[in-house]
Amino acid sequence: MAGLKGGSLSMDLAANTQLGRSFQLEFKPALNTKGLLFVCVSETTSERQALWATGHYKTLLDRIQTISNTGYWRYDVSTGSVLWSDRVFEIHGLEPDPSGVNIDTAIAAYHPDDRQRVRDCISHSLETGEAFEFDLRILRPDGSVRYVVSRGEVENADVPGAARLFGVFHDVTSEREEDLAKQVTQERLRMVVEASRDGLWDWDFGSDVIFMSERLKEILGVTETGNAFDADVVRAFIHPEHRKSFYSLIDRSFKTGNRCDGEVRFVRADGTDGWVQVKAVASFNSDGKPGRVVCAVGDITERRQAEEELRQARVDALEASEAKSKFVATVSHELRTPLNGIIGMLDLLTSANLNSDQQPLADIAVDSARGLLAILDDLLDLSKLGANRLELNPVEFRPYDLVQGVIHLFAPGAAQRDMGIFLDVDPQVPEAIVADKVRLRQILSNLIGNALKFTDAGTINVYLSMTEGTDNRAKLRCSIQDTGIGIDGDAQARLFEPYVQASGKTFEEFGGTGLGLAICKQLAERMGGKIGVESQPGMGSTFWFTIDFAEPNDAFGDDHLEPAPTAVPMKVRAANVDASTEPMPTLDEAVNRSPSKLEAFSAQHAVNDPSKPHLLIAEDNAVNQRVITAMVSRLGYTYDLVEDGAQAIEAVRGTAYDAVLMDVQMPNIDGVMATRLIREEERDTDRYLPIIAITAHAMRGTKQDYLAAGMTDFVPKPISVKALAVSLHKLCGSKPKDGAEEKSTALGSAGA
Repeated sequence: MAGLKGGSLSMDLAANTQLGRSFQLEFKPALNTKGLLFVCVSETTSERQALWATGHYKTLLDRIQTISNTGYWRYDVSTGSVLWSDRVFEIHGLEPDPSGVNIDTAIAAYHPDDRQRVRDCISHSLETGEAFEFDLRILRPDGSVRYVVSRGEVENADVPGAARLFGVFHDVTSEREEDLAKQVTQERLRMVVEASRDGLWDWDFGSDVIFMSERLKEILGVTETGNAFDADVVRAFIHPEHRKSFYSLIDRSFKTGNRCDGEVRFVRADGTDGWVQVKAVASFNSDGKPGRVVCAVGDITERRQAEEELRQARVDALEASEAKSKFVATVSHELRTPLNGIIGMLDLLTSANLNSDQQPLADIAVDSARGLLAILDDLLDLSKLGANRLELNPVEFRPYDLVQGVIHLFAPGAAQRDMGIFLDVDPQVPEAIVADKVRLRQILSNLIGNALKFTDAGTINVYLSMTEGTDNRAKLRCSIQDTGIGIDGDAQARLFEPYVQASGKTFEEFGGTGLGLAICKQLAERMGGKIGVESQPGMGSTFWFTIDFAEPNDAFGDDHLEPAPTAVPMKVRAANVDASTEPMPTLDEAVNRSPSKLEAFSAQHAVNDPSKPHLLIAEDNAVNQRVITAMVSRLGYTYDLVEDGAQAIEAVRGTAYDAVLMDVQMPNIDGVMATRLIREEERDTDRYLPIIAITAHAMRGTKQDYLAAGMTDFVPKPISVKALAVSLHKLCGSKPKDGAEEKSTALGSAGA
């Protein structure tokens, strides 16, 4: 029936003789002219298997092309046609075309910059019969770029006109983009490292090889080629004294997993030393073992040298400052020693019975000596501030009382010139504050004194108020307004610098060292405030300053101020206030007696009167011996006199003194060491001997220094009779128990 219809029939027949084997048969029938049906039976097993294999391998080839991003092509030179596999069409971004493309279309698919190279490669292979390979770019119709590698060989090279090229087409875009990304990253890293001028150190623990960048080789002075070096060779560049710290840095990075920094000393290839800053990052392998350490290494040799030079310069500056401070302290001591004699003798002389012609001369001499002492004190204060050695001593006090007390000091001078000094206190000012009372009084005294000096007529107004600083803290503000000569703008800019006067004419007319305002400025700033001036020539000046303060609290214990018994007026005319100095301390009759003439100075001791306190005076300077012995005699004390610390120790062993006046600077054993030795001998006894430090070394000695040595009180030179009387009366009247410190009036007034 199939034959009648012109068809054919294929079937599989099993073989009875061989199990599992089958035959593929094809039947083709045909009718002859006589009506007979002829059937041609042929076995097609081999052909069918070949056809199946062809399809199977084509499928397999397609899968291989897809998985490997590889296609194949064939170029027939005689016809100029190019056969592409489906995968090649996909790589080019085109739909598959069984008829293929021509050679011009195939070459036109390459990047314009690469086309000539394709032509050259093809021509060379056809001429020589050699295989070829090129790595180029193609452009897809959508404008995207693909990177491909094409490899091929020549077929039928010996047959004229029958040569063909056969090859594969591999898409390497992903790999190339990754390579390009790595190159960009590496280039970026290179540029960052180059910009930072750091070298790279990559230590692979597995191979024990260290990679050094060119910059690191430059830092270390390595001239060998290559970048990979044995680890032992590279580690030898670390200075032996710093290897332990370097390995500790790496160990920290392994333990913390973070970057660790450190500065390491190294030895260059030429043997010279240098310094590097190392930033190390450590990582582990997949098995948890230390894998590698990468370090950024920066050369900091110049910085370290600069730091060392700066440190040495600072040491030199500190030594120079210390030398200057010692020089100023020595000069102070040498000047205060004769000043002590001058002022002490003049104090005694002015309190004697002088006639009307002698008294003014003595008073002028006293004023001149105290003026010289004030200049010396200014120099010392400025030197302390410059060396940052001036310490503040905050105490609780009433600001109104302090300002009023300073005004009282200047009231007599104002009254003589028919001038008024007025005080105006804002009600918001606290009744009591905690600040450095002595330094606040010093600033006020300087500014009010200047106002009085540069004002011929008119008034001086002192305003005390509250203000808010830039730190939002309340500050005490004080303004001193005068109607004096005023100051021009140029001079105002330099007014608070040391040794600066408003003008040369001002110096000639009014005198002065130009230190007062410079000291006031530094004191105000040390107390957390500021200072300034507002002035116009001929219109007067207003100097103002602010300071920080604290509210009184329980930390002051029993030292809290008692409430004021009565309200005080907020405004007073100081010229009408009694301007007498503060009264002498209340002493017994012996202390207050005033003999009609001076005692003899040559005696080494005064006649010991059991009814009077007996003192030991340790002083080596002859003039000071005369001054001190005269003062204590007039105050009603008897005394023994020695000239050095060794004699003082021996005298104390044999005599029960009520107190010792101990000069600090003496030959053999100084006063501080003598005091320590006396206290050492007292340790096993119930005795406690009050020892008062007497010193002209006002800058060097502080209250804490002398108290730490075991001294009980401190009276500076030039010695004030009042300060000496207060200290002696307090210590001889009631001895402290267990060496407890008592507050010294003399020390407070000295501002040490």
